[in-house]
Amino acid sequence: MMSDAEFIARFENCTLRGEDFHHRDHVKVVWLYLCDYSVLETLDRFAAGLKRFAAANGKPNLYHETITWAYVFLINERMQND
Repeated sequence: MMSDAEFIARFENCTLRGEDFHHRDHVKVVWLYLCDYSVLETLDRFAAGLKRFAAANGKPNLYHETITWAYVFLINERMQND
């Protein structure tokens, strides 16, 4: 089991295996970023990281800007209402 810091580091340096990075992992990255950064900084970090991650895993066309933004804003809204 890896720590949250290791999980983020491996996402950011693209050493997580793409086939092991599922929906819950996308949510976890955003949630962890939102714990430390503003929503706008989270958006910048997650979008840049996800683009790198997709490209590093040979799937640069899987990145979708609208879906990424929606994820970040929806997770932020849910966190604010809990």
